[in-house]
Amino acid sequence: MPSSGLPTILLVPGAFGTPAGYDPMLPYLKAAGFTTHPRPYPSLNHPEPSKATCANDIASLRDNVIRPLTEEQQKEVVIIAHSFGGIVAGGAAKGFDKQHFLSQGQNGGVIGFIYVALNIALENAYLAETFGGVYPPFSQVDKPSQGLVLIKPAMDVLFNDCDPAHADELVASCNDPCLYP
Repeated sequence: MPSSGLPTILLVPGAFGTPAGYDPMLPYLKAAGFTTHPRPYPSLNHPEPSKATCANDIASLRDNVIRPLTEEQQKEVVIIAHSFGGIVAGGAAKGFDKQHFLSQGQNGGVIGFIYVALNIALENAYLAETFGGVYPPFSQVDKPSQGLVLIKPAMDVLFNDCDPAHADELVASCNDPCLYP
């Protein structure tokens, strides 16, 4: 744990966002003494959408962030995950809980999750299954190209409670996530 006694905060974006979406809150977390790790995953803007998998996203987050923070640095971690990021973060954190580390006589581990507008999926399920097997009507499947999904109107669907003065910036920050199983 950091000398402040505070856990490290791992920030995982949703499918349409990037870690930059957390930028407005980073100064507040830092001022409160938290160390943060905003993290993307490989399927964001993947060059070959048909080759992107949730398993790869989970493995990337687990092997490149959660494992080093908990096993190597023995940090306690709280994960803040937005939307689809909760599926990735939940899978990546499996087996890295605080109780597991304590049972091994070690420090560190994931001590909590904060889910923001989460999609909940069973293990080995894919995102469309959380919607009953069909994407919502605002999802334009295979747009702008095969294997991607586009949300229209993005401002109304994704940012409906945000200041309209930031509409262009928010919509421009969106990714076109991969449609993978």
